[in-house]
Amino acid sequence: MVLTEMDKLRTVLQALSLNGEQEFTNILIYKALNLKTDAEKTALRSRLYDLIKGKEVERVKEGTYIYMPKVHFLRGDGYGRMWKIIRASSPTFKIAEVAALAHVEVSFVSKYCRFLLEQGFLSKGGKSGQRILYAPTKKARDTIDTPYPPRPIRDPFAAERKAMSNLARIFFEEDLYQPGTQKKILKHCRTISGRFEKDQEES
Repeated sequence: MVLTEMDKLRTVLQALSLNGEQEFTNILIYKALNLKTDAEKTALRSRLYDLIKGKEVERVKEGTYIYMPKVHFLRGDGYGRMWKIIRASSPTFKIAEVAALAHVEVSFVSKYCRFLLEQGFLSKGGKSGQRILYAPTKKARDTIDTPYPPRPIRDPFAAERKAMSNLARIFFEEDLYQPGTQKKILKHCRTISGRFEKDQEES
């Protein structure tokens, strides 16, 4: 599976808009994606227009937009996105591939795949290196509606992802030499590093 240009754009818009909480501009997207040529910027605006038509993005004013994550992500837990990708996988898939396309953490996909395996929606299809390959079964092919586990799987990195989104916004929009800005950067960095330092200590 390959991450499409539209998938990359959605990921950037989530970060720049703090997942739909703040407006963003064309210029901000150009900087985030490092677009320099007119052709690259034109292609970006075309994809952005497609998102506007699909109501994932709303134009606030000329060159300024707001992202509507609930339109694309009908359920915040991501089960529907993962299930659609898993059913379309042929013949096998890796957990990391589903995570990239569904915009969720690898651990989240791993737990969901264990549930699907237990329910007969998946089978193991060998290995690629050290990575287990999974294959959707006939039961999965015949099941359009998303199977949900009895209990929601909590996103284990929700706080860290929000901190990363805040950092992206700060680096593109604020004066990095200002003491107040630097304090905010340090705060978000501590949120991220603190989590992984704790994991390292417990491992």
